[in-house]
Amino acid sequence: MDDFLKSIEKKIVKLSFKQQVLFAVLTCEKLLPNYRQFSNIEKWGDIEVLEEAIVMIYQYLQDIELNDTELDGIYEKITEITPNVEQFKGDLASYALDACSAVSDAVEFLLSEDQSYLINIVSIAQETIDMFVQESEDLDITDEDLENKIAQNVFVKREYKRQQDILRKLLGAEINLPFISAMRDFNNESGAIIELSSVT
Repeated sequence: MDDFLKSIEKKIVKLSFKQQVLFAVLTCEKLLPNYRQFSNIEKWGDIEVLEEAIVMIYQYLQDIELNDTELDGIYEKITEITPNVEQFKGDLASYALDACSAVSDAVEFLLSEDQSYLINIVSIAQETIDMFVQESEDLDITDEDLENKIAQNVFVKREYKRQQDILRKLLGAEINLPFISAMRDFNNESGAIIELSSVT
């Protein structure tokens, strides 16, 4: 799986900052349903905070000026609606935590332009799927062949393809509203990042 991250990172560094931001927010959007499911079932949290952060990032991509105070404010709101996994039963809180962490890192990326936040987002998406695969397939974490078994899962392969396809489309692209809309449509067509109906 480390090879996956390395291959993604090599392509990320070839993108402009705006292209990188679009890649980040598209990945965050894949994680939002996990938080929504958690919030609906546990009656806790607020998906609208994450959606507001996503909207702000898309506003930035359309050259709508955002100031640091606005970004700091949404970051604080995300912190408030991030679950403490020890206070909830089951796995949903962990998936919700991943969603919050990814969106927080996207906001931090806008503020700092530090690419480590973007790599973190890719890692979080990967960790979400890894956790799902291990739980859904009841894999033994001590299995020496664990990484290979995870890598063969359909959700892992789908996410790898989604990221590679998006990176290929982003390279050299002008970031404008029609392109953003087309990329969001493409992102949605790739399917759910995990199968939420089997998560409790």
